[in-house]
Amino acid sequence: LKEKLDAKEDMLILDVREPDEFRAGHLPGAVNVSLNKIDEKIKNFSKDKMTIVYSRTGRRSYISSEKLNKNGFTKVRNLLGGIVIWERKGYSVTVK
Repeated sequence: LKEKLDAKEDMLILDVREPDEFRAGHLPGAVNVSLNKIDEKIKNFSKDKMTIVYSRTGRRSYISSEKLNKNGFTKVRNLLGGIVIWERKGYSVTVK
């Protein structure tokens, strides 16, 4: 994922944490849609675009990924370990 971000590949990065978690730090270019809103927002995303889903540790993103898959999304990837592992590796986050 880091290489894809650095190469500025066209993809949707979906942060499914709560808004306060997102503001505290998120992956560059991420869109925040909390897990409890994913069902109502799913129609706004392209089913054919590479979609990377993440949460704090991966539990919420796994659930969200399953929902996306069941709704016909074909290129969904769950960031294993979530943003916790991302930050442990020393990768940057954006704070808003």
